[in-house]
Amino acid sequence: MNVFHSICLLGKGDATRPAHYQEYRLRELLPEAQAQFLGGRPGKVWTAQVPFGNFAVVITEDRECSVFVRRITQQVAVEQFEFTLRNFSQKGTLKEEPSVSTPLPHGQMNTRSFSLVSEFDASLYVAVVSTSESAQAPLQAIFTTRVVR
Repeated sequence: MNVFHSICLLGKGDATRPAHYQEYRLRELLPEAQAQFLGGRPGKVWTAQVPFGNFAVVITEDRECSVFVRRITQQVAVEQFEFTLRNFSQKGTLKEEPSVSTPLPHGQMNTRSFSLVSEFDASLYVAVVSTSESAQAPLQAIFTTRVVR
């Protein structure tokens, strides 16, 4: 959540910023590995293997910023996501959008979306968390933001 907060929320998905976060030990992936995360969109992908787990940070040219987490429980992912958004939005308005559940071959993917109007920088953020409880899911959580204005 520190990566999501620092790079996606505070850093607004600026692709030049991750290099400044040395404490996360981010390494840019090779182009062929980046393609798996970008799905044909232009952008950059960094990964980190740290004692508490593996994750990837994806930033597209239109500043969609996502943190992919391989293993985390759905409850913890949602709690941490909401906690981070609420702390970030102390000087703004946070509105939850309708939740969506999508059946996938490895189990149910649950998505919760929020719009966040931040007063301190006059930006509108769209924040999304998608989670799966399935042990077979290749990713159990994806945290995403996009600055709309």
